[in-house]
Amino acid sequence: MTRELKANRLAYNYWHDRIHERVKDERKAELLAPKEPPHPFGAKRLSLEQDFYDHFCRPNVDVIDIKTNPIVAFEPNGIRQQDGTIHELDVIALATGFDSITGGFKNIEIRGLGGEKLSDKWKMGTYTYLGMTTARFPNMYFTYGPQGPTAFSNGPSCNELQADWMVSLIESMKKNGQTRIDPKEENEMNWKTMVNELALKGVRGHTDSWYNGANIPGKPREALNYAGGIPAYIKAISLERDEQYPGFDLQ
Repeated sequence: MTRELKANRLAYNYWHDRIHERVKDERKAELLAPKEPPHPFGAKRLSLEQDFYDHFCRPNVDVIDIKTNPIVAFEPNGIRQQDGTIHELDVIALATGFDSITGGFKNIEIRGLGGEKLSDKWKMGTYTYLGMTTARFPNMYFTYGPQGPTAFSNGPSCNELQADWMVSLIESMKKNGQTRIDPKEENEMNWKTMVNELALKGVRGHTDSWYNGANIPGKPREALNYAGGIPAYIKAISLERDEQYPGFDLQ
């Protein structure tokens, strides 16, 4: 999505007008596609839908704004908003707490050198090298994880290229009689800085979302995905391999 904000607004205006043509109830339409965009167009994932918005024309489908009128209680027959409105419901589906990219890692008691917990290391921010390893956790590799292309790429493509890199690394270590590898801390610091800088070049880096952990209270707001694209990522990890892994301590 375009990074130039004037052009971005034109794209948003076009989308806004098309949604308002489909959703006849102006109140619903304004909530679904407000006149003033809450964030740059494309900074959060677009709804790749066919008839999603058309359903809001049905009398039994509604949308409410819980930012201005939050949910305050669950009642025996539904939910109650701050202004006292009760919505009678048979089923309530809760879609909250999506702790993306790092949540699964920190929910497992992964320990490194000296018994250090990965959840403690990443409590105030995420640190990896190449989006596949993290210092003081030797011989630990991960695919489709933090600071890799991950959510900004095709999943299988990201997994495959990372797995191939890991296989090459393990084969090289085996050939050289090495059994332990640990990324250097200064390299993961440089990688983190680069990942954050890349994020700020696009609209996603300036918008609160699950892409940067802003949807989880207390979670550090930081770039969690490598935004440089697959070709640049391949170049970076290939350089590390071709130069015989200078960013790591090998034993």
